[in-house]
Amino acid sequence: MGLTSSLNRQRLIGSEFEGYIILTGEGDGRSAQKSLADALTANGIQAIARGYDHSPLPNGVQVAVEYDSSIVPEQRYAGIRWAQLEVKTKPLTLDEWETVVPPTLELLRYAGMRVNATTGHHIHLSFEEMESDKSHVRSLWNLYHRHQSVLYGLVAPSRRQNTYCRAMPSATKLLHGANSMRELRRRLNVYDRFCFFQHNAPAVGVTTNRDSLASGNARPRQGTGMDAPAHGDDGSRDSSVLPGCTRVNPQLA
Repeated sequence: MGLTSSLNRQRLIGSEFEGYIILTGEGDGRSAQKSLADALTANGIQAIARGYDHSPLPNGVQVAVEYDSSIVPEQRYAGIRWAQLEVKTKPLTLDEWETVVPPTLELLRYAGMRVNATTGHHIHLSFEEMESDKSHVRSLWNLYHRHQSVLYGLVAPSRRQNTYCRAMPSATKLLHGANSMRELRRRLNVYDRFCFFQHNAPAVGVTTNRDSLASGNARPRQGTGMDAPAHGDDGSRDSSVLPGCTRVNPQLA
């Protein structure tokens, strides 16, 4: 009897989208953030502007437009100023994600948000199953490892030579015999910033820190989860491409 997978539409998803937008007039980055947040709210997506922040979004807020100093905008012309942005969602079910994220990305594209090799798209999934049985972590790791040649194809070629989103290690049975959360952390901490498994920071792998998970504004507020960083090119804000890419991770989990 073959195994079948089903899409858990109630699994919580948090998304982060990085980019930069040109500044005109006397406005600064904060004013650009506020303008985008106001525009999102005016178009039915409840949004706020704030600095880089790991605290949960206020009740009723779906998206935060934040500052991200790690982004390096293009430098083609002198005198051009940019606002470096990270747009984060609250934890969403897949149905909510499909309602909130595509129109958010459409507005960001319309407003001129740009991306390059320093920007990316990150997905954070709840994975409460690991609370009751740590073997779920090993099973999920092995599943991603087995299909990595296909999954890593989601990463744009321009992003495959970087320190943020790399292939998983080639070693097999990496988590064999790891039956406690402490041992899982110890083994996964050896690796840093792999494509589909990433600890919050600096460790790598399935997200195992319940407190940091609860404090992350784009991470599910309850339970545990995993990070699926997917730094990319223009596709990282393409609303026609992302739904399919986003469904891959809940389907596997």
